[in-house]
Amino acid sequence: GRYRPMKVNLGSWYYVRWWYVDRLLHLWENTIGFFILKTKIIWFFYRLLGAELSPFANIHAFVREFDLVKIGSQTVLKHNLKCRKFQPYGKGDDESPTMVFRNIEIGKNCDISGMLSPGSVVGDATKVSSRSAIEEGGHVPDNVLAQGSPAYNAGEANLMKSSLRDDILLDIIK
Repeated sequence: GRYRPMKVNLGSWYYVRWWYVDRLLHLWENTIGFFILKTKIIWFFYRLLGAELSPFANIHAFVREFDLVKIGSQTVLKHNLKCRKFQPYGKGDDESPTMVFRNIEIGKNCDISGMLSPGSVVGDATKVSSRSAIEEGGHVPDNVLAQGSPAYNAGEANLMKSSLRDDILLDIIK
């Protein structure tokens, strides 16, 4: 099955299926995945699993819930991505704990060293500093340095723009 934005009860069959795959991924990351980080092999692996990754994206961290991830050209991902969030019991007696899946989108020429919560959208040429966190559903505009937890606009990112050649190659590959 493919991941899609949704809300799941923790006692459901979908949750059990997700948990089983998540545990297998954890085992894979600690035995095999560790050796192929920062290579095109990990990019190929995540593309096969459904992530929308630019061929020019640099993946230096692990990704979960692949179908919900979109990463642009020349972006460097240095922090693990998880597109899920657990929520506690609801106010009524019949509401059980849930898990919510949401998309994460990252633009071109970004440097992601901090945490992105589910539902985050990061614009082009943006830097998210280490030990920073973009809140759930947060939108970060283009060319911004986001730092802090929760992250705030700390000025311009001043990241180099991609060349026209890279953009043309990307269009040819698509």
